[in-house]
Amino acid sequence: MHTIGKILKTIREERGLQLRQVAIESNIDLTLLSRVENGKRMPSESLLIKLAETYGLDSNLLVLQLVSDKILEISEQYPDHTIEALKVAQEKARLGERYISFFMNSFISRPIGLESRRYIGNKTKLTDWIMETIRRECPEAHSFCDIFAGTGAVAGKAIPYYDQVIFNDLLCANRVIYQGFFEKGEWNRDKLCTILDEYNHTDYNSLEDNYFSINFGGKYFDYGVSKLIGYVRQNI
Repeated sequence: MHTIGKILKTIREERGLQLRQVAIESNIDLTLLSRVENGKRMPSESLLIKLAETYGLDSNLLVLQLVSDKILEISEQYPDHTIEALKVAQEKARLGERYISFFMNSFISRPIGLESRRYIGNKTKLTDWIMETIRRECPEAHSFCDIFAGTGAVAGKAIPYYDQVIFNDLLCANRVIYQGFFEKGEWNRDKLCTILDEYNHTDYNSLEDNYFSINFGGKYFDYGVSKLIGYVRQNI
């Protein structure tokens, strides 16, 4: 919803000015002014400064109206995230460069779910049904083996129900994940934050082709993103 045009028109009419007069006094094209007032064109900041001078107003008042219109325009594209996004923007404005550390501390303090990992054809959404079926058909079983565990979501779901759960997979990267989530031990939060920060700031344009980009780039994933996924996977 754009209100800046209507606001400018109301200000002009309250001052008893014709649009042509404003165009001459502010040295702004008449057609452009008309399109702005009719909501067909968003004004620039420099245009608002000129109009503020013409109307004898504080230019900041008009610029704030412009910014709020732009925020509303974005919110219409993401209606489900508007309120939370505004809160995040407020935090960024308040903390500045310190926001990154604030975000990482709040993010990493929450448990990272095993289901955060996704493979094509993963069974995360089917785990409840899978376990219900297995337990109904094999009620006396005491051990569970996931032959190709993949993300580990199914085997992870089985842990509360069986005396022994075996994770199996050919990929070293998956074995590392199983150890990280299911073996007992300590973990270094600062080290993990550093690794995540490095991955998040890696430019895929600087990376060479890898297994993932060659086989999945431009198919299931954007080519550049696939290079980054492959790099992170190999690095782990």
